[in-house]
Amino acid sequence: MELLTKVIVSAVVMIVLLLGAYYLVRQSTMFQHVTAAQAGALVTDDLLIWYPNSNVTITNLVPSNYSGSWHVVASVITNETTPCPSFYIFSFDYPKFNLVNRPENTYVADCSVNGWMPGRNFTISSFPVAIALSYSSGIPSVTHYVQSVGFRNVTVNATFFSALGVASQNNSAISTLYPNVWRVGYSSQRSANSLYVILSQKNASIMGTINYSNTLSK
Repeated sequence: MELLTKVIVSAVVMIVLLLGAYYLVRQSTMFQHVTAAQAGALVTDDLLIWYPNSNVTITNLVPSNYSGSWHVVASVITNETTPCPSFYIFSFDYPKFNLVNRPENTYVADCSVNGWMPGRNFTISSFPVAIALSYSSGIPSVTHYVQSVGFRNVTVNATFFSALGVASQNNSAISTLYPNVWRVGYSSQRSANSLYVILSQKNASIMGTINYSNTLSK
């Protein structure tokens, strides 16, 4: 009986070892057949599960330092047309660590801009940051516009201009030229007007606000 027990234990150990070896070989073979396109697609799909209805963009995809894997960097922007978008950067080494990500940066979350303080040297490098700053800075006209139509009824966008010429509402001639600025636009189907905020790219200072009638060309 004791001999039989030893034989059974040895057989079980052997089976476990064989299964472990098979798994390692299978995983190694699978890793070798993952293409860059497949890695990017899998990362995108995974992030869309965690952040549904977001804008996911693969910003970098190169061979990983881990053999047989890809280093994938992705940006995730949620609520991108609202007054409070969020903007994250994640990195993956797939398939070495499967779909376990490492947060690289949180540029904006809950209308809080990482690294920004009034009077501090700061460069607006992306449209979600420009939008969040325009809304969270407490500009009276912005606050009134959003409150009057409702937060969920506002559509916001931001565009960078190396030179932005602005004309007064009653005059087609350019009256002011702003260099290196972000123009953040607020609009709503519940309002006859659109509101624009002009932010300096370099120090995030508010250069001005403009209220346009939606019946006028912009």
